[in-house]
Amino acid sequence: MTGNILDDEELIETLSSSKIMGTKIEEQVKQQEITAVQIAEVRQVYKHFCCKEVMMHHTIIHLQDSVTRIFARPHTKSPVAVAV
Repeated sequence: MTGNILDDEELIETLSSSKIMGTKIEEQVKQQEITAVQIAEVRQVYKHFCCKEVMMHHTIIHLQDSVTRIFARPHTKSPVAVAV
């Protein structure tokens, strides 16, 4: 190959398209970084609700177990009320 490298049109077009593609990739990476920060912020908001939901879930399960035990006991006759 002889001559000036700038005369190779195919090479110039390839380099130009590579530069355009590189710029697009940089923009996408920046957008992904912004999105990652937004996701982290939203996750922190929902983390509070998640912890509260777990506590509520365990409370309801404990209450359900307690009610089940109460109604699983054998029923006894209650004493007759004394008339006054």
